[in-house]
Formats: sequence, structure tokens, C-alpha cells
Amino acid sequence: MKRILTAAAAVLLCACSVQAETPVQTASQPVLSETVVQTEETEQPAQPQTETSTDASQTETSTEASQSEVQYTCEDAADKILSDVDFPTMMKVDNAKISDYLGADVPESADAAMYICGSGGFADELFIIKTDDSSAYSDNARKRINDRMKDFEDYDPDESAKLEDALVLDTGGYFIYFVTNDNDRCEEIVRDMLLG
Repeated sequence: MKRILTAAAAVLLCACSVQAETPVQTASQPVLSETVVQTEETEQPAQPQTETSTDASQTETSTEASQSEVQYTCEDAADKILSDVDFPTMMKVDNAKISDYLGADVPESADAAMYICGSGGFADELFIIKTDDSSAYSDNARKRINDRMKDFEDYDPDESAKLEDALVLDTGGYFIYFVTNDNDRCEEIVRDMLLG
């Protein structure tokens, strides 16, 4: 009985060691990863160089076309101006409240942006609206600028001079006015983003 148990233990020991060993590969057994690589190489034919350069030029053309199709809003242009030009603390005026400053109604859904100096101590303002009829905005903006020039004459002559140099544009379906220290930069931004 001892021999049977010893023999059985030897068989079990032998079986356990065989399962624990890693299989040995022979030359007749293919390596799986090499087979996959070979299959991938044979399934994907090489692309001719001319096709690659054509695709690259088509991609460049598509990129240029999509960049030229970017549509900026008045708010986008105002944000760029506020980030590029030195302003005092500015306050956004909602479309519903623009009439309080300009005396001309602006529809809530209109593409428009207006910012004024938050403290009232500076003349800085910007107003941009996309419109088919700018007459009401033009007349009222000029009146506002003239009235504010009178207000600032005695209070702060430098701010009054800033108002004298206000830039008013009525072009390309937009009415725009700026009262800033850098009207040229404001105009450049608007021309690049909106009037293209």
C-alpha cells in the first residue's frame, strides 16, 4: 500500500510540475504575434506617395475653408476688444437695457454687444450691432457721444477729448461705435472678425 501511495504521490508531483512549466515552442509551431503582424502587413497594401500628398493638400484646403467660414458674433468681437485694449472696469449692457443708453430699441435676439464704464468715471464705451437699418442707432449714438462730451468737459477734460475722438462706423451691415484710448485697434479687430 505504501508503494501505491508513493507512486501516486510521484504521479501527482509530476503532473503538477508539468502544468506549471511554460510550453516550449518548436520550429514547427508558429509564433502568434508574428502571424498577426504578417497578416496585417499583407492586408494593408502600401499607399502610393501621390495619394498621400493629394490627401494632405485636400486637408489643407478643407482647413482653410473651415477657417474662413468661422462666423463671429458681435459679442465675440467685443470680448476680443476687451481683452486686447486697455479699459477701466467695464459693465455689459443687456440688449433689453441698451435703449436706456442709446434711446433705440434692440431686439432681445439681435446680434449686439454694448459695454460701458462700470463706475461712470470714464467715457469708455463700445457698441456693436448687426443691423439692416442703422439710422436710429447712428443718430442716437452721435447724440449720446455729444451729450457725454459736455458732461465730461468740466469734470475730466481728458475723457471729453476721448469722446471727441470716438470712432463711429456704419458699414457692412453693422453699426459700431467706440470710445477708447485705442480706437485703431478696436477697428482692426472688428474689420478682421466681422467685416472680413
